Amino acid sequence: MSDVKVSELTSAATVSADDYLLLTQENGGVYSSTKAKAKAVAAKCFKDATNKTVATTAWSEQGTPDFAGYPYVATISIAGVTASDIAEVIPSLAAINDGKLCPLNKTVTDGVNIYASEVPSSNYTIERISIREANT
Repeated sequence: MSDVKVSELTSAATVSADDYLLLTQENGGVYSSTKAKAKAVAAKCFKDATNKTVATTAWSEQGTPDFAGYPYVATISIAGVTASDIAEVIPSLAAINDGKLCPLNKTVTDGVNIYASEVPSSNYTIERISIREANT
């Protein structure tokens, strides 16, 4: 059995952020390539809207529903969104528990369409909508 020695980590033994940056750049560019990837992802996540209210009067019936069983649509306005973007929509717990809201959505020019099986009896709150560019 080998002896295990306990040593104390001191600030002198800690690698500084500058040293870490230098080490990772010199050892295959891990930091710089990861940073570039993070910036690319962040650039694609370009919109974040919170606490959007969807009034009961905002819903209209579609002639041919985009999603079977959900003939009602409401558009949440968000400037700069395109139809090819992707939206992650997080409704309030009350909106989810209502049971009428479709789990799917579609982006449109300057907005996001959400769908329901019938017009909700009260306003919905959408807690967060995160928009990112489509994968290219």
